[in-house]
Amino acid sequence: MFGTIVLAVDGSPPSDKAVEYAGRLAKESGGRIVAVHVKEIMAGRAAGPVHVNEEQILEKVRGQVEKLIGDGVNAELQVTSSMTGGPAHVIADAAANESADIIVTGTRGHTALAGVFLGSVAQRLLHLAGCPVLVVPDVSEPEPGAAASQDATTAT
Repeated sequence: MFGTIVLAVDGSPPSDKAVEYAGRLAKESGGRIVAVHVKEIMAGRAAGPVHVNEEQILEKVRGQVEKLIGDGVNAELQVTSSMTGGPAHVIADAAANESADIIVTGTRGHTALAGVFLGSVAQRLLHLAGCPVLVVPDVSEPEPGAAASQDATTAT
């Protein structure tokens, strides 16, 4: 069903969940993953440079892709740079270039209003991508039967 999956990765915990989900999708469908990591270039005068340990993030992302490969998934990593606010465009372009069937990304769980002010790569992808976008929420999975027991408690 999914021949090519573009996976947006940034090393964050929500991104980790997206990596796991995309790995399962690729295994189930026999598809390949093109993981895309965008290094955001910060520019500004007054505040000076923002120091982010990009090497640690990149090392983590490379490790995640290597783990996918070790688990039998056909995966590769593309690393590129973009000015702040541009990752969604880069990811959408990568999906178009790879003829992706789907983009998988995590979300930081901002409210819609916070997404407007803080920016949301997932939200931008929904508007830019030429293929479906699957946004993996940053929530813990409920324990088996938790929903059923909650429904039973509510019904009494």
